[in-house]
Amino acid sequence: MHYKSKEEVLKELSVDPRYGVGTDEIASRRARFGANVMESAKKKSLFLRVLGAFSEPMLLILCFALAITFGVNAGKYARTGDGDFTECVGIFIALVTSVTITVVMEGRSEKAFELLSAVSDRTVVKVRRGGEVTLVPQSEIVAGDVLILESGCKVAADGRVILSENLSADESALTGESKPRAKRADAVIRKDAPLAERINCVYGGTVITSGSGETVVTAVGNNAEIGKIAQELKIKNKVSSPLDEKLSRLGKAVTIIGGVSAAVVFIVSLIRLILAGNASFASVQEIFIESVVLIVAAVPEGLPTIVAISLSLNVLKLAKENALIKKLVVAETAGCVSVICSDKTGTLTQNKMVVEDFFGRDGKRTDKIPKVVRDNIIYNSTADAAREKGKLVWTGNPTERALLGKIFASPTEKLAAIRAAAEVAEREEFTSDRKYSSAKTHINGTFCTFYKGAFEKIAALCKEDDALSFARRETENCAENARRVIAFAHSEGENVVYDGFAAITDPVRPDVKTSVELCGKAGIAVKILTGDNAATAFAVARELGIAKTRAEVINAADAERMNDAALTSALKRVSVIARSTPLMKLRVVNLLKKAGEVVAVTGDGINDAPAIKQADIGIAMGSGSEIAKEAGDIVLLDDSFTTIVKAISFGRNVYCNFQRFIMFQLSVNFSAVMTVLACLFSGVKSPFNALQLLWLNIIMDGPPALTLGFEAPQKELMNDKPKRRSGNLVTKKTAARILAHSVYMAGIITAQTLFNFMRVPAAENATVVFTTFVFFQLFNAFNSRQVGYKSIFKGFFSNRLMLLAFGAVTALQVVITQFGGAAFGTAPLSPSSWAKVIAVSSTILFISEASKAAYRVYLRVSGKIAPPKLSALSAKR
Repeated sequence: MHYKSKEEVLKELSVDPRYGVGTDEIASRRARFGANVMESAKKKSLFLRVLGAFSEPMLLILCFALAITFGVNAGKYARTGDGDFTECVGIFIALVTSVTITVVMEGRSEKAFELLSAVSDRTVVKVRRGGEVTLVPQSEIVAGDVLILESGCKVAADGRVILSENLSADESALTGESKPRAKRADAVIRKDAPLAERINCVYGGTVITSGSGETVVTAVGNNAEIGKIAQELKIKNKVSSPLDEKLSRLGKAVTIIGGVSAAVVFIVSLIRLILAGNASFASVQEIFIESVVLIVAAVPEGLPTIVAISLSLNVLKLAKENALIKKLVVAETAGCVSVICSDKTGTLTQNKMVVEDFFGRDGKRTDKIPKVVRDNIIYNSTADAAREKGKLVWTGNPTERALLGKIFASPTEKLAAIRAAAEVAEREEFTSDRKYSSAKTHINGTFCTFYKGAFEKIAALCKEDDALSFARRETENCAENARRVIAFAHSEGENVVYDGFAAITDPVRPDVKTSVELCGKAGIAVKILTGDNAATAFAVARELGIAKTRAEVINAADAERMNDAALTSALKRVSVIARSTPLMKLRVVNLLKKAGEVVAVTGDGINDAPAIKQADIGIAMGSGSEIAKEAGDIVLLDDSFTTIVKAISFGRNVYCNFQRFIMFQLSVNFSAVMTVLACLFSGVKSPFNALQLLWLNIIMDGPPALTLGFEAPQKELMNDKPKRRSGNLVTKKTAARILAHSVYMAGIITAQTLFNFMRVPAAENATVVFTTFVFFQLFNAFNSRQVGYKSIFKGFFSNRLMLLAFGAVTALQVVITQFGGAAFGTAPLSPSSWAKVIAVSSTILFISEASKAAYRVYLRVSGKIAPPKLSALSAKR
């Protein structure tokens, strides 16, 4: 309706503004245009929510592990009357915990929608109906109603302004523009104008900051701008998290490997039984159970547990850093973030107008504000000090609040007494046409008229001189830096004397620039999606180092004319999109995700909520709207952009801990599978019985593996590039290490089984093989502490829990070996056998260290990394 005149709109809605809507029309208008409430989506039943939770990849792996483990032990119980169901109980508890967390967290979008509906609360609205002004509940407003707008009132629905008297509205929650927007009834705007430029319309949920007027309601409920945002919040995000995608790929690959290995073992063993003439139901059942146990050994079913524990610990750490995490997986996804799409107002800036500088009559910056200017600010203003929720605050127009904040250290009730000492005989309010206000004031026995407003308007009242010309050039510099200029003048007899000007801005948050620089070093792109104009957005982006030239800034109107391919290409060079609408922000987020980026969206307003919800990570400011906070996955309680960087750093460490755990687990599992296969094809029986394999599985899913999740973050983490969405938890280099370690361990164990190269007594050989394999894995856990090429001895004692776990498991293995013969089929070992076991198993540690040292030498020789001394000197410089 913004592109039509008020007469056209009234005619189209069949409304006489002097009469309004008749009581007999209300029902028909509600049926035609809808009610002023937002329809909520049908809630899923608890059964469907639980069922949906089981579709998560991590939970599917848990279900698979539970089924296999239960089947193995049930078969063993049926055959021997003895089954160990302890691990089944542990997996079941982890499964129930994960499902509960998922189901509870799923309600966040529904709550966000309910809060949107709460914006249209039950307060009454002043409306003209049947020729009389009356109060009606907000939910009963219909299209065609004529609303009476007054300073301080919240707009009940979208409408076309038909009468305006110095009318201004704060639309920052919808548009992201910090300055109140002046409204004009007589304006007609182009059809494709963004929301922030529609100066002839007001919107539901916004607040009238000054003046008065009337508007005819044009859209209510779901059809209003806030309703459209509500509809976007009801759309489920169908793109899974990067961690889910990677775990799904890993789970499928490992399951296939384990399944194929188990099938090979079963088929070869069955053929041998048949050829030997020993095939029977009992013997076939035995080799089937051993084959199924092999699948259990291959699948890292402890992964979901370590994932849940690591994420939970990270959530607690971030809570101490003032980041409230509402979804566990977000704690890891933060480490993969490659693009941060940030709102400007209230996120990068403080969303409050502040006088940054004052320039005196000579155009030069000064810290001393002349008394005549102080008097101008005091008397030529309608802003005041008032108590809100027991706290004294400045109220009124944001610009006038900023000016009062410059001359008073804090809001004070003395302002009323100061004003009472003088008399304002005549006042002219600021209007969009006049662009200045004036107050004829009787002060100190004489009359003085104070003028305050746009520089050009004030300068036109004054006599031009060199000082004024110099001041004009300074105002141009302010304009280039998106600082608003408010000029001051006063009357002296028949003349108007220029007094100087104030440069007002919405200042950048103190910590943001440093955080943006850290993001750049970490390979994370920061883009600004704001409803503000291009000049202001570019000034902030340039100050923060996000954009260097205007070529990196485009308007949303230009972006809307691009197809998806063109906009995706443009986003590679564009850092700022001005005049962004909620739908534009949403489109940008979706295109970035399709391009393989892991996207975080930060914001504080209603207009940010859809993009916050659709992002891989939605980050809301703690001081922002409740709607944004409920749509987000993280709430920054301290509103600090630095906290986002901390979350990313913690998330990257969680990702590294997953890689450490997986490298350890797969080395254990694959070496066990290789050993069984090697012995099978060599014509000897598997060196491990079913109970020993399950024992290995339980122990290696326990303390040594879990403590890898407690590794502290390394300084170099934030110098690495983000992990791509399409990347894998197991990289090529990691896979090579896993394979090399597995082959080495399996080769040693097979050689000992076949040839007894350690020369231990024959009665001890089977136990030596089992015990050597256990200690291989314990030493290999230390190898897994370093995913890269760094030595494990650097910071060896930093993870004390791991050292404690190593000692505990070692003691437990000694007890099993020396005293658990009846259950595990082991024989006590002599001291010399123990020495040989430790010596051979520890070689995995030193061989791995030697290979990493050789790789470091290669990197230095090839110039890919600098020698330590050169690196230190560079750091000092």
